[in-house]
Amino acid sequence: MKQFLFFLSSLSLLATAQARTWTSADGTKNFFGIYLRSDDTSVTVSMEGKEATFKLTLLSEPDRTWAKTEEKRLTDAEQKATPEKPTLETQYIGKKLKGKTSNIQMDRFSPMDTPKVPDYYFFYYSASW
Repeated sequence: MKQFLFFLSSLSLLATAQARTWTSADGTKNFFGIYLRSDDTSVTVSMEGKEATFKLTLLSEPDRTWAKTEEKRLTDAEQKATPEKPTLETQYIGKKLKGKTSNIQMDRFSPMDTPKVPDYYFFYYSASW
């Protein structure tokens, strides 16, 4: 069973990896590598289990274009996946409480809005019948 799960996890990693043949700028050399990441000046690939970083100027124009496009695609996908941080103004309850909360300092209540958005709200309501 463990071998089967290992096989499935390996298969999923291979499905997301971008394996391709890379070509040198002058077109005389080729190598096979898995794309890991890139920036404006370099690209990092995995070759036979080892990471190698190359300057983009050493790669062919199609490879440079592909690496830049892939980095932009991954950055855009990461930004879409990152949720926006909530603020009191964007929360339904936070909007209602803004300016109406207090803090105990020493033995007195003083008005104070929370500096960050709480994970939970606790309400205490007292009424006399």
